[in-house]
Formats: sequence, C-alpha cells, structure tokens
Amino acid sequence: MSDSTTTLLILGASGDLTRRLLLPGLGSLLAVETDRRVRVVGADRAEMSQPEWAELVRTALTSADAPSEVVEPIVADTEYVRADLLEADELDALLTAVGEDTVLYFALPPAVSVQVCALLEARGVPEQTRLALEKPFGTDLPSAQALNVQLLKVV
Repeated sequence: MSDSTTTLLILGASGDLTRRLLLPGLGSLLAVETDRRVRVVGADRAEMSQPEWAELVRTALTSADAPSEVVEPIVADTEYVRADLLEADELDALLTAVGEDTVLYFALPPAVSVQVCALLEARGVPEQTRLALEKPFGTDLPSAQALNVQLLKVV
C-alpha cells in the first residue's frame, strides 16, 4: 500500500447518502485495510459546524467497525466546507484547497451532478483526479446519457 494520503472530497456531504451509506462503506473498507490513509472533506451548501461534521464522520466510520486507531486520525483531519458547488469560484477554491490526489464523490442529485461536471470541464481537474457517482445515474435514459457525455468531457 502507498504511504500517500488520498483525499475523499464528498460533494453534497450533508445529505443522507453520506451519513447512511458512503461513510459507513468507507468504515468497512478501513476495518479491513487499516493502513489506508484517507482524508475526508465534506462540502455542501448546508450549514454544519466543524464539530457536527467530525461527529458525523466518527459515528459513520465506527458504525462499520473501523477501529478507533484508524478513525480518530481521520476525524482529527476531517473538514467541512460550506460551499455552493454551482458557483464556479467556490468550486474552484474548494478544489484548489484539497490538492491533487483527490476522489470527487458526487453525493448530489443527477441534475446537480451534470452542472458541477460542466463547471469541472471548464475549470479542468488534475490528471490523477478520480470521479465517483452514486445511483441514480440520471433520472431516465436520456438524462443518464447526457450525464455520461458530460463526465467524459471532464475525464
């Protein structure tokens, strides 16, 4: 395993998907791969204090039996950024702040994901950036195809 740290930037982090599925899924991975280094950054328009975010991350990771010696360093380094992801300047500032070895996780509705991807296309992302999207992928076949076309423009 690499000694490098990967940043998981969760776009739409205040939603139910993050709390119920995404972070517990990460906790399950970290329960098995305890030497994996991950920095978790959440971003969304919703108000959330740093302590509230840190507790959400801690609770979700430990719910999946990730050991405290793995969880606590992640919690200590986690950050929540209040940002309107549809504002190019705010999205740019967020991406600049997190650095290059980043996984962008779209915990957003499909219509918002396609708009964020259009902003990413215009801005550009580092070559090693990875994109992760959750279902539903679009609201129907034409919207799923449109999102796929937009994603291909980003990567």
